[in-house]
Amino acid sequence: MDLLAEFAEVDSIPLDTSEELLQAVALQHRQSPEIICRLVEQACANKLVEVLQFVFPKGGVGKSDSEHKRAAIYALLTGELASTRLVSKTRQMIDNLGNVEIFEFYPPQIQEAIRSGNVQADDIQFLGRLHKQHPVSGGIAFHYALVLAHSENLAEAKRVASFGASTAFHESSRKDCQGLLDQIRKAGG
Repeated sequence: MDLLAEFAEVDSIPLDTSEELLQAVALQHRQSPEIICRLVEQACANKLVEVLQFVFPKGGVGKSDSEHKRAAIYALLTGELASTRLVSKTRQMIDNLGNVEIFEFYPPQIQEAIRSGNVQADDIQFLGRLHKQHPVSGGIAFHYALVLAHSENLAEAKRVASFGASTAFHESSRKDCQGLLDQIRKAGG
């Protein structure tokens, strides 16, 4: 977690907002200002991807002995570091990792349940666990509410969609959750 905080600090150096500082750094390293900004951003972003792969493990299941660390880093990303430039540029990805193929966060059976609407009790439990672990990740809330709606548990689907509409980490997921909530209400739920 200390490394993540360090990268957020490095990324917060106002190289792109202070022309004098940027020019001095660029001159010192014999690079153009654009390259310096890009290097800092890329160095931080690459490490952030590694952090996200830890927080959101492949298949949605990580080692149980690291659960506490994953939860702490998730809280840091969506709390204290949420407004940093480093996190704000990846806010949508953090909010909806289930739709980012390289992370393979959802196992194939969950992806199929979401796509087809053919939902099993295990699918609902799986997404419910992820929603509990990642409460402000609106993509998870949306998918959880969707499988609940497919299983005709409309009251719980409305509750989850409403929660996602008001608390999702990124605006796009808040809109998705609100749209799903509106559809459930129109369908009589």
